[in-house]
Amino acid sequence: MSNKPKRVKEIFDGMEVEYGVEPISLAVLFGLEEEAKSMRYLNMRVPVRKYYLPNTDTPFLHPLVPKVKKSYEFEVSDIIHLAPYLLSGRGSVPYLFGLHGTGKSSSNEQVCARLGLPFVNIILGEDSEVIDLGGQMLPTKTGGMDFFYGLLSQAMSNGWVLQIDEYDLLPTRQQKMLNEVMENRRFTIETTGERIVAHKDWRCVLTANTNNTGSGSVNFVSGGSGDASVNDRFQMIEKHYLPEESEKRILNNHAKGLLEQIEKRSKQLHAAILGGVSNDAYLGAFSNLIDLMYRVASSIRKAHAESRKSTTSATTLDCSISVRSLQRWIEKVFDYSSFYHGVDNIDKMQHLYEAFLVAFVNGISTDEQEIVKQIFTDITDYNVNKKAA
Repeated sequence: MSNKPKRVKEIFDGMEVEYGVEPISLAVLFGLEEEAKSMRYLNMRVPVRKYYLPNTDTPFLHPLVPKVKKSYEFEVSDIIHLAPYLLSGRGSVPYLFGLHGTGKSSSNEQVCARLGLPFVNIILGEDSEVIDLGGQMLPTKTGGMDFFYGLLSQAMSNGWVLQIDEYDLLPTRQQKMLNEVMENRRFTIETTGERIVAHKDWRCVLTANTNNTGSGSVNFVSGGSGDASVNDRFQMIEKHYLPEESEKRILNNHAKGLLEQIEKRSKQLHAAILGGVSNDAYLGAFSNLIDLMYRVASSIRKAHAESRKSTTSATTLDCSISVRSLQRWIEKVFDYSSFYHGVDNIDKMQHLYEAFLVAFVNGISTDEQEIVKQIFTDITDYNVNKKAA
């Protein structure tokens, strides 16, 4: 008798695939071994999907299973709220909210990546209608019209994890319609009359900048635009920025990865950038630069949070800076180091500033650019009006 675990067959895009499950502990899966020393629950083994071509041991990279970001930092709260629901459907639909850049979307996506779960997302707006999420009649290449299933119908039918972003922008009436779908796990396509019954593995996760009351948290100024009967269906999870230690670890690992990429691409360039020092020594010095970047980011985030808490805040910032933007900032600093290596009298602080502009500042409003530039000046004591390199 075969000891191989039983596999489940699926049809994806007209192609048959199958998956088996491999039990892995939560601690190992999410990099929480240290926390598991005092939290025995994290040592529990959970089923992780592994996809294969049918009747073979050839791995199949399912296009909808997100790519694992090895440097992603999980918090125990991510696992407490998301893992039980995604694995077994236990509990209410998670509603993740918080300030820009706190990892609302990425946390769920990366949990799915490690569990091997197919994941799709929809971004809503003020003009979104639930009826259209099920599918629409659209023109065909031959000039006719045909019905095309929307992501809501596809996710329900196939048992995918559906993430709905910007949920708080959806009008209250549409929210109530969508809540009925999530609660009853059924959806009727009005155009065709077809009734979609959700697959047992279908899961839905919501994200938004606010807690759906016109505010960012219970401490923020509320516009009172929400409906209590809507929010009553969810587990409301507020996301915060990662602790300083965790975020700096992400950024330092990102810098290390970039240096390794440069080394593979060009030994000569790698040697020129390092200037004769070792990788570790160079990255040790670069970590001081990351400390500076983090201080700038913290000041921007603080101004953003304060402006959300009070309408009379002295500094108003609609923008905030994410870990993704900080990683992009590091990448641009490496670009400047690469292009200007060997050039005498280089102003490295000017390059830090120029990289900051490209990675973040140039993408925000003109008024806020001046505020952010002043924050950079206050932190670094650098004259941002100095002539660019």
